[in-house]
Amino acid sequence: MDVFLTLPPYTSYLKEVSKYLMVKAFRFNTGAQLKEDVETALTRFGETIKPKELWIDLKCRELRLTKATEISKNNNILGVNHKIRVQTPTLLYYNEGNNFLQIDKVIDGNKLQIYIPEHLPDTFKIAFGKGAPFNIPHNSLVVEDYLTAKDKKFVEAARKLGIHNYLLSFVEQKSDILELLKLDPEAKIIAKIESMKGLDFVEHTYEEVKENVQLMAARGDLYVELDQPHQVLSALAKIIKANKNAIAASRILESTMNLEKLPYCADISDMALLLKMGYRSFLLGDDVCENESALKSALGLMDAIYQEFLKNRF
Repeated sequence: MDVFLTLPPYTSYLKEVSKYLMVKAFRFNTGAQLKEDVETALTRFGETIKPKELWIDLKCRELRLTKATEISKNNNILGVNHKIRVQTPTLLYYNEGNNFLQIDKVIDGNKLQIYIPEHLPDTFKIAFGKGAPFNIPHNSLVVEDYLTAKDKKFVEAARKLGIHNYLLSFVEQKSDILELLKLDPEAKIIAKIESMKGLDFVEHTYEEVKENVQLMAARGDLYVELDQPHQVLSALAKIIKANKNAIAASRILESTMNLEKLPYCADISDMALLLKMGYRSFLLGDDVCENESALKSALGLMDAIYQEFLKNRF
């Protein structure tokens, strides 16, 4: 069993957790705030985690807010990091899909006009931080361009350092893969499947690029983007069928963050299901990884579940 971790570049326990045998690699989140230039940050991060692998997570067509914004009766506009097209009205999900707003109109491609019901009090407001991610799970959504300027900057720096491992967010078509290979012909790619269009790519196009590409069931966004929640089961099955080395990511053992309680039975059963389906590689989500005690608890529990699975083959 292999585990990928996501940790900010200046985490104090980075070196310590890299010593766990099951930890294969670390995901470098390009959305993290850096105190130095990209090359220096990648070099220092890579040296700290040696001999474990370093994978650079490119944001691609992931949707994020361009600046900190407060939605209220006086302001109903959100700025987006990509130009988009989508049929409106439609819903925008945020806070990992737990909350939503209605988009009434897309203005100039990169501004979203949000519907504010008249009955709400004048004190109504929702605060969003700069770079806050969100989902628009509508099949008419078109995100212009794929790699961002920041993505390309990281690829350029990585090539200079001899790093060629990339995670690509929201892979949905063959051209997404080719765009990166054009910048780095030596690229090794983990394609994060995070949408219904991504699942179509797995079913109809992945075979054409599988030599360079490993799949990831990126459940954080994928679960929000599905038409119905129960479809996560068929999505997971489709991905592992297409790529026997696929990685299951996010929404894994999140109950370990509450150190005062036992992990949820459902979390343990979820991990067992993933093993039963054939998954042997996992990426723990940001929330678990950024809590040192939770991360160590999750790693210990993952190993225990895996040993139980090997013993019983349930």
